[in-house]
Amino acid sequence: MKKTYFLLATFVSFILLLGACGENEGSIETEDTGQIIVVRNCANCHGIGLNGSDNNPAINWIGDKYNKKQILEVIKNGRGEMPASIIKGKDASKAAEYLSGLKLK
Repeated sequence: MKKTYFLLATFVSFILLLGACGENEGSIETEDTGQIIVVRNCANCHGIGLNGSDNNPAINWIGDKYNKKQILEVIKNGRGEMPASIIKGKDASKAAEYLSGLKLK
């Protein structure tokens, strides 16, 4: 049930993100959230909903296995097929924070 809600929330977030992509004079620039950073950088390999794709593992539950610091290390250094530094700086920290909160329990 939680997995269904997560997939629905990810889909809705993706749709909202696409709706916000239009040019708009006078718009206020905001920083991306961890979820947006993850969708932009991780979903291509780990799949929509982050539930795995091809040989890439599911990471929609990654917070059950790793904490923010451990996830940040993987983002910085890579692991297995995942190259290092796909996400950098503050964005890497935001992504790790978001991913550490993804739990099935």
